[in-house]
Amino acid sequence: MKNTAVFLIVMSILLVSCSDFQKEKDSSTEKETAAKEKPTDSSDWFTADMTCIDEDGDDKNIKGKAVVTYSTGQKESFNDYCPEKDEEAFKVFVVEYTCDGNKPKENLRKCDDNMTCSKGVCV
Repeated sequence: MKNTAVFLIVMSILLVSCSDFQKEKDSSTEKETAAKEKPTDSSDWFTADMTCIDEDGDDKNIKGKAVVTYSTGQKESFNDYCPEKDEEAFKVFVVEYTCDGNKPKENLRKCDDNMTCSKGVCV
């Protein structure tokens, strides 16, 4: 009886170990597949078959965005925003999206004197 109990315990441990190994293997396979589908260099996402328009003309005093239109007609917006750091020094900056050719580009812009960033615009 003891031998049977020990055998069952050992087999249970092996089964659990094997199932955990299979889960890890499946997870790594999913990551590898995703990595193959998704380019690692962000510049690979943007091609000549798309356009980029900066709606506020790189004006930090206007809440705007850069809009990319892909060859499929799908559009993606890149909205200007305030840096999320709570430090006082960062409150005088805005992240302004512009277009570098057909690619959106983040630019850190300092607000004018006595102005701070609020909701993606210097006020």
